[in-house]
Amino acid sequence: MKTLNYFLALTLILGMTLLGCKKDKTNDSSIAGSDVAISQDAESQDAVADNVDQMADNQVDFAEANLFDINKQKSASASGYWTCTHPGDTITFPKIITITFGDTTINGENLKYTGTIIVRDSLSNGTGSWKNRVIRKIIFSNFTIASDSSSISVSGTRTVTRTSIKISPPLTANITSFRMEVTDAITANLTFTITCGDFTKSFTRNVDRTRKAMAHFEKGLSWRQVYLSDTITLNGTVNGRNLQDSTYSRVITAPITITRCPFLYPVISSGTMTLTNGVKVATLTYSSDVCKTKVTITKGDKTREIIRRINRKYHKWW
Repeated sequence: MKTLNYFLALTLILGMTLLGCKKDKTNDSSIAGSDVAISQDAESQDAVADNVDQMADNQVDFAEANLFDINKQKSASASGYWTCTHPGDTITFPKIITITFGDTTINGENLKYTGTIIVRDSLSNGTGSWKNRVIRKIIFSNFTIASDSSSISVSGTRTVTRTSIKISPPLTANITSFRMEVTDAITANLTFTITCGDFTKSFTRNVDRTRKAMAHFEKGLSWRQVYLSDTITLNGTVNGRNLQDSTYSRVITAPITITRCPFLYPVISSGTMTLTNGVKVATLTYSSDVCKTKVTITKGDKTREIIRRINRKYHKWW
């Protein structure tokens, strides 16, 4: 089974610790106090949620690449982890992959996994190729990731609908470069429960976002991807209840754009988000400083750069 990379494992452990075990304690009502803490909590929650999504996508990618390629008509079953319905044809949909974890440690990582992830891949109407337009629904059922000291449990559903894929210019024998643009609509209704010692609290995420990926390729001795030219752009909203059981919302007001720095590390290079927590409202502005994402919080006429507790990594757009 494909491993989580070190960054992903570390992010989940740090996220559990920061959200559960090391809460900021401040009654400061200025932008230097509680508002910064709220913004940092929002960033940490987003990081944990994004990386759980990434982990699920990695597992499904591994199944499809090695065991369950619909085009190759292979079944998804190995070592008791994978089961699949309708594995042997390219006509019957949806395809359902069930990934079951039983107190599983993957490739020696200091994390244990329990529960189930169910994946439903469906064709959209009016398309002849499942890879051109597909609906992927991921259902988390009692799914838990635990370290020695803390754990995070996830329940609910995340759906990614591929709305378009465009290639320009058209692929012909004499082209030397092309661009692929993929647009996905993402919705989710998820609950995350953080446990650390005697601390147990939950936050929820209702997601309605659009993700557009632009990948660039050029031909030399062979075709290669030009990573420094690639972008991922996010628009939309997330809302729910946070760990303090307050309502919150995060609305992207200027597209959040993820690019790669000269060392190919993904950073948020631009974007603006309005963060509402209960009755408090602030604006987060994103920019890049070489290979670091800078986040500035603005409330009224006050502005301050905040320190990101967890740097998030964006690279998936299956």
